[in-house]
Amino acid sequence: MRTFACVLIPRFAVAVERKTTPGLVGAVVIGGYPYERKTVYDCSEEAAACGVEVGISLRAAHDLCPEATFLPVEEEKYVLCFREMRELLETFSPLVEAEELGRCFLDVRGLRLLHGDHVQLAGKISTAVRRKTGLTPLVGVGGTKFVAQAAALGVGGWGLGWHGGGKRGKGEYVSPLSPQPPTPIVVPLGQEREFLAPLPVSLLPCSAWMLEHLARLGIENIGELAALPANTMMRQFGPEGVIAHRLANGNDERVVLPVRTPAELTVSRDLDDVPPDMVWSVVQRLLGIGGWGLGVGHLAPNPQPPTPVQALVEKLRSEGRLCQRVVLSLVRDDGTVEEVETILQEPTSREDELRRALERLWQGLSVNRYGRSRANLTEGRAESVVPMQWLSAVRITLGDLCRERGKVVRLFREGAVGVGTAVRSYGGLGGRGRQDSFLDLYDSGQGGRDESRPYAVDAQIARVVDNVQARLGRGCLKRAVLLDRHSRLPERRFTLVDRGR
Repeated sequence: MRTFACVLIPRFAVAVERKTTPGLVGAVVIGGYPYERKTVYDCSEEAAACGVEVGISLRAAHDLCPEATFLPVEEEKYVLCFREMRELLETFSPLVEAEELGRCFLDVRGLRLLHGDHVQLAGKISTAVRRKTGLTPLVGVGGTKFVAQAAALGVGGWGLGWHGGGKRGKGEYVSPLSPQPPTPIVVPLGQEREFLAPLPVSLLPCSAWMLEHLARLGIENIGELAALPANTMMRQFGPEGVIAHRLANGNDERVVLPVRTPAELTVSRDLDDVPPDMVWSVVQRLLGIGGWGLGVGHLAPNPQPPTPVQALVEKLRSEGRLCQRVVLSLVRDDGTVEEVETILQEPTSREDELRRALERLWQGLSVNRYGRSRANLTEGRAESVVPMQWLSAVRITLGDLCRERGKVVRLFREGAVGVGTAVRSYGGLGGRGRQDSFLDLYDSGQGGRDESRPYAVDAQIARVVDNVQARLGRGCLKRAVLLDRHSRLPERRFTLVDRGR
């Protein structure tokens, strides 16, 4: 039988901030400061009790809870702490799924000989996470992922309303900073429906409209919903109702999917403090376009810090990685995000290639958003015709990161003088453009030079031949010699001889 463990730290970002700032108590809102045009990233239980929710504007959060402490987002710190927790959990089970920040699922089948029964395993996990991260997790074990999650929420008193937008339930909540880990809840196999019956329907993955409709019908707990016929739920709520009905009856076919989130590198720039007439130049510098390219900061009398693109390139090279996906995100002042991306033909860590990709994305996005022509952007007249006040932040993300690996390199530099023309037009190729005809240009059958091809081509081909033979030996390059043009057998028509200078 499948058995799952849910390891949960509710309001993870707030817990990390409180760990790093011991004096941070009371209502906390993470996302920025009230005067900034941003949205709430996370909030504490005290702020949620006042009506603050994730996703609302910071100004609205300040109106609802003016006594709250507002903090900027430090997502890198949160992700690093969560990564430490996930890597620790992988030492207990090879099947670990990081569903969201602060919540992981483990498949704990077959671990009894290593870690004891489920109660002992949950206790070991809780203690290990506390020692590693400084945060006390809630651990629940059950026969399905939903039951395990409900058990974890019930451990710290969160099961009565944490999912439903921050409404406080009855009982005491266990703080993630509690020095003593709470006793985990293990739901015996076969008792999933009895365990879920008294819990509120807000724990189910239902939309706000469905929860409101259930409240009008007087359905408050999961047991009441489970008692309804499945076809009634289908008629009233559609597929969403069917899923909720199955979960309420303890039926959950989901399994742990240990899929690693693709590694990404992100850099962003807030524009709230930038005057409207300077936004265009600041965005250009962030993207490394419009003259803010290679070496700009190093040529000035007072060297400027590297551009964000240069910082990303340095990070890529220090880790020995390449990126194949470039994402440009524009954050509006109302919190919405406009995002475009491009897939590079080959993974790269070259700054010039990344800047060209960002420039194409920026121009295409501006054209789509404002209907302006590409000429207006490239000629520098966009500042006067494109309003920039709606931007509050710009973000660059490099995704699909991979390790550098060996590959077959080109014998000739791309764009070398005369080589491309010679391959396309040199006599005997017939316009077929064979890839293996480069070295055939080195000599014209008898070793003599063909006066119709450029001297630059001869010199470069000669250098390539010397380099290849120096590395692999003089017998590594062969030349096809015609023996009998009319022979029906290929092996009697040509022969291969060593190619030399």
